[in-house]
Amino acid sequence: MDRSFARADRSAVRRAAPLALLLAVAAAWRAFQWSRTVSMFNDGPLFLDIARAIAAGDGDAVLGQPHHPLYSLLVAAVHGLGVDWETAGAAVSIAGGTAAVGLAFWLLRDLFGEAPAWLGASLLAVHARAVEYSSDVQTDGIYLACFLAAAWWLWRAWSRRSLGFAAAAGLASGLAYLARPEGVALVGVAGLLASASWLRDRWPAGFALRWLGTFAIAAALCAAPYVIALQHHAGSWSLTHKKSVAALLGAASAIPAQRPAASPAPAAPAPARAPALAAPPAAQPGGRLDRGEDGLAVVRADSGAARSAASAKMLARTAKSAFRYGPLALLAMGLVAARGRPTRRAWWIASLLAVYGALLYALTFQMGYVSRRHALPPLVPLFGYVGLGAIAMGAAIARVARRGPALASALAIALVALVAAGEIATQREPRRAEERAARAAAEWLREHAEPAPLAVSRLRLGYYAGMPYIRLTRVDDASFQSFLEQSGARYLLLDDPADVEAARRVAGDQLRPLHRAHEGGRDAWVFERVGWAAP
Repeated sequence: MDRSFARADRSAVRRAAPLALLLAVAAAWRAFQWSRTVSMFNDGPLFLDIARAIAAGDGDAVLGQPHHPLYSLLVAAVHGLGVDWETAGAAVSIAGGTAAVGLAFWLLRDLFGEAPAWLGASLLAVHARAVEYSSDVQTDGIYLACFLAAAWWLWRAWSRRSLGFAAAAGLASGLAYLARPEGVALVGVAGLLASASWLRDRWPAGFALRWLGTFAIAAALCAAPYVIALQHHAGSWSLTHKKSVAALLGAASAIPAQRPAASPAPAAPAPARAPALAAPPAAQPGGRLDRGEDGLAVVRADSGAARSAASAKMLARTAKSAFRYGPLALLAMGLVAARGRPTRRAWWIASLLAVYGALLYALTFQMGYVSRRHALPPLVPLFGYVGLGAIAMGAAIARVARRGPALASALAIALVALVAAGEIATQREPRRAEERAARAAAEWLREHAEPAPLAVSRLRLGYYAGMPYIRLTRVDDASFQSFLEQSGARYLLLDDPADVEAARRVAGDQLRPLHRAHEGGRDAWVFERVGWAAP
């Protein structure tokens, strides 16, 4: 008896060891990418501010901003262990991204079997988008882990008609909602699955209602404290304060155009006298100072039909970019290999994609943008078809060569390794390396200038400068001067030669150059408004 238990333990260790190694590789690669990241994700300072508010017990500050709290709550917990804020933010993201790889493996194994799961999860471990979104100060790593946990248990709940797994999936979907508002759409997926099972006479109506009710109640129990707190804070019921989701509910219909007020930043040290500088490049005719938010893509169309078509095209393009071309080629092979009458697996994946596709299409149509970060999570189950595609291609080549299964398996692994190598190659440069000069200029401001509002295109640069931040919006030449006056900005940080040129042309007599940072072959200029007075 003792020997049989020992053999079972050794067998479990042998099965777990490869997955542990894969997770270690995923974590190490994400940590390496963060270690050489030049500047954090642009909303990173907001998440850190929320974490500080949580640590300070300032509930109003937590509820008074649009981001959901789970990620920042975990960051505050890690910071409580003695880790600095930025490292804590990255560590939570890396942990979430690493867990997502393991959860993807378990989901894909249930859906596709062992071999496709290993191939798909191995590719996800180094996938450029997945790594980018889970090795920074941002919510996506934690959200992806919660989303995949909910998806895995939702598959088990549906395929096994299990109320226990329905409850687990509901709890995980509630956590996904606490990380990002689109997590709530998992309730829609569960509703679609239950309805389809009842309409196709697979489930009795009573069981379908109990199953869906179990899922919904578990999700509500997890999400309810935050929803109730939002109601208490705002005085009205709402699932989220994010304007993009409010627009989907009809509360807003236009891309917000107002300029935000200066947001506070940590106090900077006392200033040192700025050294004398050569003037920046002389102004030349033409050019505009036209800055947009990172990752913002806007659909502009004159009619509803044109906007619908443009939104669909943009969503398809975004999804393709999120999945990336190498995995997309293997996905196409896998879909061909799995052709035939739709299986339960295909219906489940189609339901997930239908609900999230509709949500993202509505977001694109209503708000005029969609991000690859939004598109990637519901696409992860398709990595199983990527594994199937590699296996099918390897088997086809082995048949032509009249060789056996050993060659087919080796070729499948080689195909995925080739695509993975391509993913790794695209990550060879440090993230946001083009911002070295801008970050250096921002840190110079922190060390040498007294705190005052800073107009700059990216929030993270205001964070590194330690200055109250004023977003430098897309302004044309005619309005740039009035923007400076109305915003109350004292400093201006520019790292684009065209922007420097435009600023000198439009308001050159009102701007005094304070500092030029030169890093990585690029320049960033810090200007001060002549005659600025504190409001």
